[in-house]
Amino acid sequence: MSDTTLIGPVSKKLRQRLKIFLAAFNLPTYESGIAYLLSINEQFESMKLE
Repeated sequence: MSDTTLIGPVSKKLRQRLKIFLAAFNLPTYESGIAYLLSINEQFESMKLE
């Protein structure tokens, strides 16, 4: 599976930053990283509604 499965072609620099981000949060794959970001976004959206 290539690095560009979910997010399409990305620059090398951005891909490096994403790998660092995933490592920092101990997320093994892009899928779990994106799922994590989406869950944060959902929490934020629900906080705004209250």
